[in-house]
Amino acid sequence: MTRAFVDAQRCHGHGRCEIIAPQVFAVGDDGISQILVEEIDPTDLADVQEAGFSCPEQAITLE
Repeated sequence: MTRAFVDAQRCHGHGRCEIIAPQVFAVGDDGISQILVEEIDPTDLADVQEAGFSCPEQAITLE
């Protein structure tokens, strides 16, 4: 099982994760990215990894 996490202290709400993987990430009204699913579907894993690499604040981690 792969899960994604967003460090709210590091996230600045650029929204790149939401653009790359909207099925997993959404920027909330507070400007912080939120995880929409508990477990990453294997078919979405490449997009989620790309979102993590694209985050300028490196606020996304996978476990």
